[in-house]
Amino acid sequence: MERPDPNIWCFEGILLEPGMRLRMCPQTPHWVVTVKPSICRGGHFYCFSTLGETVIGLYRTWALGGVITNTNHDPSRLLLIRIMYLWHRHFVLEEKVTGYLSNHIPNLECFDDILVVFTLAIAMELLNVVDYQTYRVETNLSDHNSELQAEPGLPSLLLLQYVDARAKSPQLLHFFFSNFEFIDDSDVAIDGPKEIYYPFFAQHAAALFSMKKKGYNQGIRGARDCTMLKFDHELQLAIAGSTYFKEAMVQLKQEPDTFEWSDGKYTIRRLSTPIPCSADWWLPLLSIT
Repeated sequence: MERPDPNIWCFEGILLEPGMRLRMCPQTPHWVVTVKPSICRGGHFYCFSTLGETVIGLYRTWALGGVITNTNHDPSRLLLIRIMYLWHRHFVLEEKVTGYLSNHIPNLECFDDILVVFTLAIAMELLNVVDYQTYRVETNLSDHNSELQAEPGLPSLLLLQYVDARAKSPQLLHFFFSNFEFIDDSDVAIDGPKEIYYPFFAQHAAALFSMKKKGYNQGIRGARDCTMLKFDHELQLAIAGSTYFKEAMVQLKQEPDTFEWSDGKYTIRRLSTPIPCSADWWLPLLSIT
């Protein structure tokens, strides 16, 4: 690899002896140098405190893979789906998790935790968009991306898993918005879906678009056969089911370059009596295929 620019990167050398294990935050560029031929094993460690970064890492791998990031990693999406299933089981089905699994359960009265929940919920909506199989044309043997429709495309079983995950995601959001409310500095409850979740979704979609566009313009191909035209088509399918999403996307034409929420924090208050969230907000999401 080319020598990284020390004016941009900070370097930290760590000596690992046989049997030692190093855990790094998601999206940490790293490489291993050995004094003789060796086998070094690596893996992905998922924990709640860095789950948001893990999701963004998945986006970056898909959009910019092959440069300084990993290439596509199929198990990553499936592991994120499992975490969504775990939360759905714990909160929606009320089958409470115990033991070590409880470390993966968010505190729904903590704003930072809720942003992580929203981040994963958004990822469930974008599963098709950030899967390389949505774009890959197996018959394309050239060095250029193909504008043809994906061939063979997403496997049927995987597509069903994505559909199920997208169904569980709004069910979890429905549970949250039916049992909790956001309170601003004036101690006034705000419209959580319209004021926070939908704009946050739009920000992630727009930031993903910006990341892909900048990389593509610099010749970073990322997912094979994922042209800007095909990517934009898939992204539009993901946001087409909701008027609120479309309205929020219009407000974010400036293509933000960050996935972080920057509009301040809110207090979260549990409702004394659950108030069912308006079904109209969630039905469009369930219809996305």
